[in-house]
Amino acid sequence: MIELTKGFDEYVNQIVGRQNSNNLPDSNFKDGLFELDKNKYQLYNQCIVFENEIFFPHAFLRRNGRGNFLGIIQELNYQIKRGNVVQIRLDPFEKRQIEKLDEINAILEHDSWFGPKFSNDILDKNDNFSVTLHCTNKDDSAVKRYPVIYTIFRPSWLDKNKNIIQYYIEELLLTKSDKKSFLDNPIPYCSENYVVQKFVHFTYDRNEKIFEHIDASVRIFEFEEYQKIFAQIESGKIYDKHIPGVERYKLFKIQGRLELKDMANILKLYLYGNQHISEYFGSE
Repeated sequence: MIELTKGFDEYVNQIVGRQNSNNLPDSNFKDGLFELDKNKYQLYNQCIVFENEIFFPHAFLRRNGRGNFLGIIQELNYQIKRGNVVQIRLDPFEKRQIEKLDEINAILEHDSWFGPKFSNDILDKNDNFSVTLHCTNKDDSAVKRYPVIYTIFRPSWLDKNKNIIQYYIEELLLTKSDKKSFLDNPIPYCSENYVVQKFVHFTYDRNEKIFEHIDASVRIFEFEEYQKIFAQIESGKIYDKHIPGVERYKLFKIQGRLELKDMANILKLYLYGNQHISEYFGSE
């Protein structure tokens, strides 16, 4: 596993400040995302090579924000080869010399989670949509593996005239102040000052029967603000998907023609460990 040299808060401050650290390889980028040109970049299991230097996807794409990458780079590489446009946020602090490539590329992690099936009615038939909330009891043993308590699924129209729908998926984890004694590891994506929330947005074209876009993002909350929205859900009220003053920061984005199996695999990799994903999508 790559040992990160910077802490959680330093990553938060960098992403919020929109700084371009580490002499990143391409000044032609938007929203902090670099387009991965197959003729310029080589993608490996755990890293990205550009002009004989090793770069990494952003740390928030790592397992629990500090572990290894669980197949997401391979998936992005596959989408590039299919002709889709792939952009990614790179780690602003970490890079290595090319001599370390074999050592880094040998890092692998495996899992046994299988991709879900989506609801055909929601994708192709429904005219009205409802928000769904999945939850796990804080004392459930599943929380020990990954401390997700709530996941919100929000289907809606993006453009009714063009027959395009969209999905928002948001997960909410336990925070440090609510840590249970049986949790052996630190709460991921959380410090005394900030909480990072994983957020997915994708669109589906009913006319073409394809997923045309997916982006994986994070929303960054000050600790007290996150506690307020968490308490709001606990009280039985789901907050609005747009929260004033809270931005989304994209980590990667894919545009093109995506199939159902692509979507299932991307959701699995980015929301790794979230049992609500298979609960929600797996029934169809």
